[in-house]
Amino acid sequence: MVGKILVIGGTGSCGRNVVKQLEKKGQSVLVAARDEKKFKEMKFGKNTTFVKFDFNSKDTWKCALDGVDRVFLMALPLDDTPEKSMEPFINELKQSKKIKKIVFLSVLNAERFPIIKIETLIKDSGIPYSFLRPPFFMENLTDGFMKDELKQGSLSAPVGDHATAWISTQDIGDCAASLLLEESGKYDNQVINITGPAPITYPQICQLLSKYTGKNVKYNDVKPADFNKACLSKGMPQGSVQYLADLFQAVVDDKTNTVHMGVQQLTGHQPKSFECFIQESFASSARPGI
Repeated sequence: MVGKILVIGGTGSCGRNVVKQLEKKGQSVLVAARDEKKFKEMKFGKNTTFVKFDFNSKDTWKCALDGVDRVFLMALPLDDTPEKSMEPFINELKQSKKIKKIVFLSVLNAERFPIIKIETLIKDSGIPYSFLRPPFFMENLTDGFMKDELKQGSLSAPVGDHATAWISTQDIGDCAASLLLEESGKYDNQVINITGPAPITYPQICQLLSKYTGKNVKYNDVKPADFNKACLSKGMPQGSVQYLADLFQAVVDDKTNTVHMGVQQLTGHQPKSFECFIQESFASSARPGI
């Protein structure tokens, strides 16, 4: 009997797209999250159900894993010590003896970041896995840490003209769903780099935003220390600020500008371009923009 698929963080930007892709393929999905109200607002299909889940609350794990044999796993955003909350849960997955696949959302150049510790824990669990390693998400402009500043007509980053092959969370969701449903074992115990179709710089992003919103969007090339100070002033924890600084340093080191073919390999289609994303998200006929 085929079990259910558990999607950790299924109401978030990436998780919800994993759920939507699984729904299209007729799968029964458990959305593991803390906020049931947010789950209901998303109006998922009838075969998708909510289960309350918290890495730091072991009491929520049993219900979350009931009838589950595949797991989409991701860490909390910008968590600089992800092993503290995730290692006990990964051990629980190992001990259950029922999990036949983990698809983990990692990050491009994972060896540079704390998240590599989670990759190691999953490898050591003995459970078949696939690691998806993307760069920055396009949806950071609409749902993430860039959203508030963008509303003021600017974007700030300490990266100069260095480029990133940004990816849409829609493509991440499509890739993750494909891996969760893949039965041949072709991608078991594999690391798969996934990116958008072309690298793009912040000045180019601001040009596209200006084009589709009709408003001037300015890029502020700030010093790393000033960017970190601004993040701290907004209440971002010190550890998360450092994690973000390390992500930007990878951009400066030109570690994020290579295009990888993972999306095409897993889904059979080209990844969404940044221009297409901005047109869909910010054009006057789309959602409210800046």
